[in-house]
Amino acid sequence: MKPIFIEIDTDFQVIADHLAHIPGTIFLDSCGDGYSYLSFSPFMVMYAKNNQMIFQFDDGHTEKIEGDPFRTLQAYLKRWRLETCEGMPSFQGGICGYFGYDLLHQLESIGFPLVRDEISNPDMILGFYDTVLARDHKSEKTYLISTGLPGDSEGVRRQEARKKATVLAQSFTQIPKRKTTSPPAIVWQHKWSKDDFIHSVKRTIRYIEEGDIYQANISMSYLGALSKDFHPYDYYQKMKIKNPAPFSAFVNFDDVYVLSASPERFIKIRNDQVLTSPIKGTRPRGKTKQQDKDFLKELLESDKDRAENLMIVDLLRNDLAKVCRPHSIKVKEFASPNSFAKVHHLISHVEGHLNPDMDAVDVLRAVFPGGSITGVPKVRAMQIISELEQYGRGVYCGSIGYISFNGDADLSIAIRTLEAKGTKIKTSAGCGITALSNPDEEYEEALSKLQGLLI
Repeated sequence: MKPIFIEIDTDFQVIADHLAHIPGTIFLDSCGDGYSYLSFSPFMVMYAKNNQMIFQFDDGHTEKIEGDPFRTLQAYLKRWRLETCEGMPSFQGGICGYFGYDLLHQLESIGFPLVRDEISNPDMILGFYDTVLARDHKSEKTYLISTGLPGDSEGVRRQEARKKATVLAQSFTQIPKRKTTSPPAIVWQHKWSKDDFIHSVKRTIRYIEEGDIYQANISMSYLGALSKDFHPYDYYQKMKIKNPAPFSAFVNFDDVYVLSASPERFIKIRNDQVLTSPIKGTRPRGKTKQQDKDFLKELLESDKDRAENLMIVDLLRNDLAKVCRPHSIKVKEFASPNSFAKVHHLISHVEGHLNPDMDAVDVLRAVFPGGSITGVPKVRAMQIISELEQYGRGVYCGSIGYISFNGDADLSIAIRTLEAKGTKIKTSAGCGITALSNPDEEYEEALSKLQGLLI
């Protein structure tokens, strides 16, 4: 069966502002580029922490199991596989949510005890969505997509899909426009001092000089306290205006919130084609046009940044080789300049064709966490990150996005990302450290990445 598509006239942003305040909603916000998606009212939610999983169903009951969360997810996606509606938005119902960085412990034994981060959210939260709203920013059309899942038979699914789409389309016409409110200010506290960060950078350089690694991504964090009248979506809206990004996202699951302004795609899958787009190389935007040009010129001429980009591209080629057809992996673009609101980046694009017996979860297992936020060689770099940072990264440096019931997927690297729970909020930024790194310059680069988040 294929999903049902209905074009609706209701303002997409008005719907987003309404649904964002309802638990279970995920807003994949492209900030006007390509498609944006709203996932809401999941029929099942999957929470994972270590090898413990909890499933919450829309009828109110829960189940707890142990095991590999990736393999468990894979089994559910195979159970509810749907055909693709060609020429329509790619996310046609499926799973949406986040995969936290600390899921790496399900994939690799890095030899260090797992220490939780201060927020201590689940390692994975995924909603299973039978309905999705898609906004095509090019055509300015909004589609309501309905699958009828988790119905068992095709006839039941088709009937349920049409019924639910009709009811929802009508209900959206009744949504009142919300007033924009200014969020209370957050008092941020630096988790590490500048000296602490520079010490970690210097220690990483020593590891490189001693032959342990070629590169590692070291990060620092800020923590904040939230007042009772604070709603993360208000903060997200303000952050989005200041720092628009093509892989922005807002996640609301009861007391767990994730706010992201990521510029980096992790994995995109269409049919059998796989794309990964690592970012390596950063300079701040200039205060004047000439300074901006000078910063970009400096980035383009940087041997350090091009070498770092080359190392990560090579790592990702090797990771994709685990799941792609032989000789199908190509570097489509290398170290191309891209400019965002607060920074310039160098971005590469690596493509491959998926083996016929592999799917999106196999790709995730092969490449997670992303090479651009770990290092080379990957396992040793993750060991050093764990040793120096000491706490789990949480959602940061994991991934946010969707895997459609038709097998397509689009996932970001969760950088420029905040996560909140209760009265706590946290954000982080990191830098790729090589033998040519200057510790003071790396610190300034990390601060430039946080400019659009600490508002």
